[in-house]
Amino acid sequence: MRKISKLGRGLSKLGQQTKRTLNKVIDPDKEKREARNAKLRKKYANDVEFRKKCEARRIALKEKRKLEREKKLSKIKIEKTRCFFCCRKDKKIDMHHPDYTKPKFVIPLCRKCHLRLHALKRMEKELK
Repeated sequence: MRKISKLGRGLSKLGQQTKRTLNKVIDPDKEKREARNAKLRKKYANDVEFRKKCEARRIALKEKRKLEREKKLSKIKIEKTRCFFCCRKDKKIDMHHPDYTKPKFVIPLCRKCHLRLHALKRMEKELK
C-alpha cells in the first residue's frame, strides 16, 4: 500500500516539474515578474497614500467602464409610439431627458406636451 502511495507522490512531483518547465517555455519572464510584484507588495504594504492612489485608479476605471456600458445601452433604439402624457400618436414624437446623466432614461412626448413641460419647468425656476 505504501509503495503505491509513494509512486503516486512521485508521479505528481514529476507532473509539477513538467508543468513548471512548460510554464517557463510559454512565459519565460513569469518568475521575474512575480518576484518583482512580491517586492512591490512588501514595499507598499503599509503605505496609506499608495493604497489611496490605487483605490482612486480602480474607482476611475470602474466609472469609465460604467459610462461605456451606458453609451452602448443608449444606442439601443427606443420605441417612439405614443406620448407619455396624452397618449396621442403623432408623426413627430420628442424624447425628453429628465436627467442627462442617465442617457437611457427618456420619456416619449408629443411636441405640444414637450413644450408645456419645459414651460412649467421655466415657471418653477422663476418662482424660486
